[in-house]
Amino acid sequence: MKVQVFLSLAAAVISAVSASPLSARLLNPNPIVKPSGDPFYKVPSNVATFTEGEIIRERDVTFQIGSGLSPLNYDKAYQLLYRTQTALGKPDATVTTVFKPRVPLSPPQVVSVALFEDSASFDCATSYALTTFSSSQQALITTIQTSTIAALLAKGIYVTAPDYEGSQAAFIAGYAEGRVQLDSARAILNHRKTIANPAGNRIILTGYSGGGHSAGWASQLYPEYAPELNIVGAAFGGLPVDLRAVLVNLNKGLFAGFAAAGLAGQANAYPEVQQYLDSQLLPNGTEAFKFLRSDQGCVIGELAAFAFKDIFSYTRKGMAVLDDPVPVKYFKLNLLGGRGQQDVLNKFPLFIYHARNDEVIPRQPVDQYVKEQCAAGASINYSLSDGTEHVSETLVSIPAVLEWVFKRFDGTLKQTGCTTSTHSPFGNSDLVALMGKDAAAQYQKYASFNQQALADKAGVK
Repeated sequence: MKVQVFLSLAAAVISAVSASPLSARLLNPNPIVKPSGDPFYKVPSNVATFTEGEIIRERDVTFQIGSGLSPLNYDKAYQLLYRTQTALGKPDATVTTVFKPRVPLSPPQVVSVALFEDSASFDCATSYALTTFSSSQQALITTIQTSTIAALLAKGIYVTAPDYEGSQAAFIAGYAEGRVQLDSARAILNHRKTIANPAGNRIILTGYSGGGHSAGWASQLYPEYAPELNIVGAAFGGLPVDLRAVLVNLNKGLFAGFAAAGLAGQANAYPEVQQYLDSQLLPNGTEAFKFLRSDQGCVIGELAAFAFKDIFSYTRKGMAVLDDPVPVKYFKLNLLGGRGQQDVLNKFPLFIYHARNDEVIPRQPVDQYVKEQCAAGASINYSLSDGTEHVSETLVSIPAVLEWVFKRFDGTLKQTGCTTSTHSPFGNSDLVALMGKDAAAQYQKYASFNQQALADKAGVK
């Protein structure tokens, strides 16, 4: 079942490529330069002289955007290199892609969309995957997600889509990802070509899977890191709360590549983790890390390379490495909500969603996280979906997320305290239409797929 869902979604995306601007990537004999070789992405030596969210350099990419988007969806698009911080709080710079809608709302409504990268490779960055003539392996995965951006733009909402792992490709490193996403909101507000007058702006954070991890951490870090931002809500799903639990769950399964990339991403973010792994990795483990950090180590490459493998077989101690002092230290550091009262998300309402039978991100830590947050005073609509798993939830959740975001912006959302709900694979038809023709058609396929799954579960012929 899990294999069928993943392969069918991948096949659908590849099929959509032939009918979208993304096909130009596959036909273009001279792809644009990868981030690792593109001077635009280079962190300047004087990065510390800039303030967080300040724009260092920019370029117009209005006619270079692909992945299912086109200028029909927006008025202008730019890439901005902006100042942010690493997981250790040191100066860094990364890129966000910002979109100006054709008919923007006033005062400006902004959504920071963390499109999941789930990779420890700098060359798998969202900004590169979004460009028409890139050779990024990540482009196929990005295309699955851009229908959210198209729908937001159609409603007049400004969008900033950050390379939320920063220049270090700090996959699943919460302090880096959260800061980068918050600074992406600062950056779009600083960019007058996109938002001429930011007065009265309101901001919502979103993301799914690895992007949900970023949005969750951005929500948690907001009061201490970017309290001046007028964030009015956050919607995130497929949430990796406990990295250790995720690694154990993924090992030897179809999605073991995510676990391998998570270890490499932690090593990218923290020198102490890299030093520890240097002492533990066997030669094949060292080679695996080189692959994961290459331009072939994006989602598709890592999943193909590590499917059903024991990632701990690459270490001298095997699974016992999880209990050594260095891994334990960083598992604790990156536990969402791990600091107790300091991490209570009671500043704005949240929509947290998850597939009830998610086989990639275990649900129990998410259940516990929501329970603890609610007990401490958070306002959360915790929504589960039946008949889905992690991959199909990527598409099935979109109308529910859009509905929550739109209602939050227009003032019709009445959410106080905590509630539980179920989001159906049969979203509002008007919202589905906003996703764009190709994405809407694919959504309908998965709605039908999940309808049959629910019927089978209930014993209905």
